[in-house]
Amino acid sequence: MEGSLDALERAVLERLRGMAELTFANVVPEDLRGFYQSEMSDRACTVKVLMPQPCEASEFSDSPVFSKVAIGVKISADLARAPECPSLLEVAEIVSKALHFWSGPSRCGYAQLRLNTANPWTRSGKSGETITVNFVASATIS
Repeated sequence: MEGSLDALERAVLERLRGMAELTFANVVPEDLRGFYQSEMSDRACTVKVLMPQPCEASEFSDSPVFSKVAIGVKISADLARAPECPSLLEVAEIVSKALHFWSGPSRCGYAQLRLNTANPWTRSGKSGETITVNFVASATIS
């Protein structure tokens, strides 16, 4: 049985893999165990769906129930192959538009994803060569 956080991560991964605007990218999960897709292994850009991270727990439940989770999508490019894909800014915009106010399947247990208003994007790396797009989702009411 798949937990709701795994289901959320898988739904985001499937959503991004199905987008024609990201055919230049290797779209992968953060945990690469058991993952292999040879047709996507040599792309100039990587879009990595990070594992959901609980942000808030429900104080009214007798078992662990997370009322809000954060999930990020990390975008990086092989700088030597930069001409083969759009800029990191453009890829981050594509991901932002694809997931902002998007709702995964009900099995995920979380409502619409939305950009984290306080910190929508984070740049990292020696010269800012990675952008993480940050989303939050609230638990659905059963």
